[in-house]
Amino acid sequence: MKLRVIILFVLLLLMHTSFEGFAQKIDSTITIKPFEVVENRWNIFTAGTKKQNLKSTVLLDEPTANLADLLNQNSQVFVKYYGMGSLATTSFRGGSASHTAILWNGINISSPFNALIDLSLIPAGFMDEISLNYGGAGGLWGSGAVGGAIHLRDNHQLNKGVSVEIGTSVGSFGSFSAFAKAGFSGKKSSHKIGFLSQSAENNFEYFNPYSNKNELLKNAQLKNQAIYSSHQFFINSKNHFNISAWFQNTNREIPPTFIEKNSKTNQADQSIKISSQYTKRFNKKLGLFVRGGYINEYLEYNDSIRSIYSYNYANKAVGEAELIFDKNQHAFNFGLNGAFADALGENYLSQGNQKNIAAFVGYRFISKNKKLNLAANVRQAQQNKKVVPITYFFGADYKVFDWLKLYGNVARVYRLPAMNDLYWTPGGNSNLLAEDGFTEEIGFSIKLDEVFEKFSFENKMTIFNRNMQNWIAWVPNGAIWSPQNFLEVWSRGTETYTSISFKSNKLTARLNLNTSYVLSTNEKSNAANDASLGKQLIYVPLYTGNLNAEIGYDKFNLIYQQQYAGYRYTTTDNAQFLLPYNISNLAFGYKVTIKSVILNSSFKINNLLNTNYQMVLNRPMPLRNYQVSLTIKYQKNEN
Repeated sequence: MKLRVIILFVLLLLMHTSFEGFAQKIDSTITIKPFEVVENRWNIFTAGTKKQNLKSTVLLDEPTANLADLLNQNSQVFVKYYGMGSLATTSFRGGSASHTAILWNGINISSPFNALIDLSLIPAGFMDEISLNYGGAGGLWGSGAVGGAIHLRDNHQLNKGVSVEIGTSVGSFGSFSAFAKAGFSGKKSSHKIGFLSQSAENNFEYFNPYSNKNELLKNAQLKNQAIYSSHQFFINSKNHFNISAWFQNTNREIPPTFIEKNSKTNQADQSIKISSQYTKRFNKKLGLFVRGGYINEYLEYNDSIRSIYSYNYANKAVGEAELIFDKNQHAFNFGLNGAFADALGENYLSQGNQKNIAAFVGYRFISKNKKLNLAANVRQAQQNKKVVPITYFFGADYKVFDWLKLYGNVARVYRLPAMNDLYWTPGGNSNLLAEDGFTEEIGFSIKLDEVFEKFSFENKMTIFNRNMQNWIAWVPNGAIWSPQNFLEVWSRGTETYTSISFKSNKLTARLNLNTSYVLSTNEKSNAANDASLGKQLIYVPLYTGNLNAEIGYDKFNLIYQQQYAGYRYTTTDNAQFLLPYNISNLAFGYKVTIKSVILNSSFKINNLLNTNYQMVLNRPMPLRNYQVSLTIKYQKNEN
């Protein structure tokens, strides 16, 4: 692994040097005009969907935070943590963790093993843009975009000069993080590189209801390092190319549950991700996007008490090309996508392979008065030569007034079986069908920016419905568990978002509130007297909500955060459950600007009220704890 990493970064360095030399040659002969980018699928073909720019709604700037924490406190997505420093996964609108498509610069980076990704290992500070696309959009983003999609993007701009950002945070339970990011943006190229190092003992005290006493969590250490590099080259006014690389190395111990006396389990994760894109603008109306991606994953698991040792590795290559034509009221796109993966591990008798190919088309219409926006997308995919049901997306926005917009969409969605579903031994099922279903949603958005001189107000409400069939579930088959197309799941509910802000001279105040009600039930059973029929899926809360409130004056600010999750059932018959929890955080911040340098410091109290709670059964969560952060930013623009 170390050799691969060295080779990778040598290649990136050589590529960077070569392009720099090429750019210098261009500089002596021509002047590049500003690059006019034909907009991509996210901007053109998503009418009728609810979208959220996550970073724009975050009130507390924490460059060392991970994606799980940002989603948990600033969106309507429920995040399930398996403990402090442990696995964190999503549930969009009552779906499973594999029902979220996660795309990095347009490349789906979900693991080939299980079709999900650990959000606690995604450093949010590396990403220029983090956007959420709520609801089913299989016609747009392919397999896994059932509950929603998360988009992570680099955003390069020319002539921005030199930027440097250095940050560190120290917290309870031996927590330490260091973050550094540097960038340069000139006339013809833009570059950035980042580094993150994190460590924690996570040796917090918790109350064990089985022993009826306080205990100290053991075997919970975390070490995580990540390096990120991204470059964009503006070859001329009609062509540009970008390449990004992301290396991560994580070692973590897995602590015992309430009912375990001890644990000697640890897990090592290593990954390399590379994405690239070539953009060709033929004219102001027509653009070509060619993307490529490569993912290498290695996972090592060791439990010395149970004498279990296993390793797994996977490779995934993705290629995509799409042509977008956008003229006045009409826009079209045509594209092909191919994803090829292989995996091997202790529980695979032989190497598993997947070959996924898809073709997609899209259309967008905007009325002359700009009030009506329509979009239609259709995708046909196949996995290992098995044709997947055709998927589609139809959406519409209508601006009733400047401050009121209505939106809605209908879609057919799907998820292909993952490698573990197909090849795990014992139990893998090579005859699995793709999960598929139908989604619908309607909603409205109210936005008042200029009605009041000092106030702004925004409110969104969405009602959604989803019916899924061939839902893959691992069920016992004698002594062996095996995945089957077993369930039919009906998910429905509402989501609301409210934002209020006030600004007057040195005084600012903001409040963001997210709420969600999700009913997600099993509607089919192959067994007589199945107690799960009509019951809520496990670990899907009926009610969730979070609140962020900030008041600031001059260089100081105070931020209060509140998060609520209702009952979560831990058995399919809903006979057992975890109690609701209500967690509050409080942060004090100080920000000062000295010429080109911004100094930002904060002191944060997590779990302010010292609440004892569980997110996953028998997995303890920390009580009140503290964190101190300091960030220094430097920006010198090009003259």
